[in-house]
Amino acid sequence: MEGNILVAGASGRTGRLIVKGLRQMGIKPHVLVRDVPKAKEILGEDLVYHHGDVRDYESLLVPMTGMGLVISAVGSRSPVGKNCPKYVDF
Repeated sequence: MEGNILVAGASGRTGRLIVKGLRQMGIKPHVLVRDVPKAKEILGEDLVYHHGDVRDYESLLVPMTGMGLVISAVGSRSPVGKNCPKYVDF
């Protein structure tokens, strides 16, 4: 595979497992998160961080540049509001 791997939603429960698995395989993934400082507390400093939000298409353009693979661990737990499935998952 050519290019880097980007994990969207890397600081969530599933995203953490994906990042851990990639690290165990010797891969240093790029991660897409809404809150970089919080993600660094959870995942550590040694990753390539990108700030973005799947609800904002424009914020995804730069982080996705040069990626050979994108893994989405994005998911909504809120039934209503700005973080509901209509805006996050769909």
